[in-house]
Amino acid sequence: MKKNKSVAEIDFVPDNISSNMINEELDDLTVIADYLQYNFNRLEVEQNKIFKILTIITVCISLPTLIVGRYGINFKYMPELQLTFGFHL
Repeated sequence: MKKNKSVAEIDFVPDNISSNMINEELDDLTVIADYLQYNFNRLEVEQNKIFKILTIITVCISLPTLIVGRYGINFKYMPELQLTFGFHL
């Protein structure tokens, strides 16, 4: 079974590369990863705002549609109901 080695214990690292240089590069990569994560989080917040607005619009449109759909078809007194062919074309 292989044991994982730390950065300082790796045998193939040339002598002119110190562990400080490797740690600095890892820190730079961490900064880049944090920046990417920040941008993704900001994008998610923007998308959430858009979805909130779309949800509000959908609710505002669907409630009157449901009310009209239920009560709009219940009518008793329309002159066209007594006509043989329905509406005049």
